[in-house]
Amino acid sequence: MTSQTINQLMDQVDRIERQVVLISAKLEIPFDIGRGGALPEEALALAQAGDRRGAIARYRELTGGSLEEATAAIEEALG
Repeated sequence: MTSQTINQLMDQVDRIERQVVLISAKLEIPFDIGRGGALPEEALALAQAGDRRGAIARYRELTGGSLEEATAAIEEALG
């Protein structure tokens, strides 16, 4: 096993979490990424385009998260 930095490992975990979110959405099985998890790219793109409501709705569709979790995740992503 090669030595990896914490940042490399976190990047790898983020990629895996994004993949699990996409698979879960396709199978219509909610997946809670929890705090600190990867934000689904579709939700992030909507938020960055100024559509916070759409981003929150998409986050909830993809993760099965509550309104409060989705709002917090989007707000955290936007800083």
